[in-house]
Amino acid sequence: MYTVIGSVRRGFGLLLFGLIVFCNACSSQNSSKVATSSSPAGVITEQPDGMRAGSEWPSYNGGYNATRFSSLSQINTGNVASLSEVARFKLPETMAFQSGPVLIDGTMYVTTASNTYALDPRTGEQRWTQRYEPKSTGIGTPVRGVGYADGQLFRGTPDGHLLALDAKTGKVIWDVVGSDATIGEYYTVAPVVWEGRVYMANSGSDVGAIGHIRAFDTKNGKQLWNFDIVPSTGPGSETWPTGRPKVGGGVYSSFALDTETGMLYSPTGNPGPDFVASYRPGDNLYTSSIVMLDARTGALRG
Repeated sequence: MYTVIGSVRRGFGLLLFGLIVFCNACSSQNSSKVATSSSPAGVITEQPDGMRAGSEWPSYNGGYNATRFSSLSQINTGNVASLSEVARFKLPETMAFQSGPVLIDGTMYVTTASNTYALDPRTGEQRWTQRYEPKSTGIGTPVRGVGYADGQLFRGTPDGHLLALDAKTGKVIWDVVGSDATIGEYYTVAPVVWEGRVYMANSGSDVGAIGHIRAFDTKNGKQLWNFDIVPSTGPGSETWPTGRPKVGGGVYSSFALDTETGMLYSPTGNPGPDFVASYRPGDNLYTSSIVMLDARTGALRG
């Protein structure tokens, strides 16, 4: 028996893959196996659309509940010291690297600001790579990963585009502008996919942009709804001073989603300017918060 594991060394573009061996059982007879769970399929967190219950690690946070918990049991306190490296893939880029690997049907997917890589986690060999040439790079923040559903990968770019890729080949299925790079908006978030919608939010609080949480159609990238984290009018806008710019609330992580209630949970970033609170007296909603939205409509629920 064996389990595939991965580790990231940030800043050096180096992705390591490890494999743990039990009782010399790693032989040619089981070299085609991938990690499996010792728990019943029903115990595993509900997975993104199009994934079987026992899929390896199909989203940035593992499952919709975003706990990052794995029910795999092959690695434990009794054998962790025997882990050893068996494969290595060195990214041909020198940059900050903050991607959360996603493992789907025996292929691992990782991202940088410009590239998406599909790798064989058993050997470290590259299966394909797709390169995107952004028109701007924001402040150089890397893209943290992909979302997956029904044979497609979804990712953002530093110039605010949202891409859909064929998971088998890396071919671009569609490419839409999801946020406005000309006013400092960029993507670093790993999206989540549910019921034919890709959930995405932009970053940019650090350069005076406003964060927006949006849903896009998985078929064509059409925007379905929008939620402004810093509202210009309506509820929440009264928590900002008048006559001054309202900025902030960019998102830099990913989401959690309750599939029973249809609620989407998103962390939000700092108000701007972040270190001069006297400039923006008030609660500055909905920055530095966790917002709960109706995943189907984008309406604020809490």
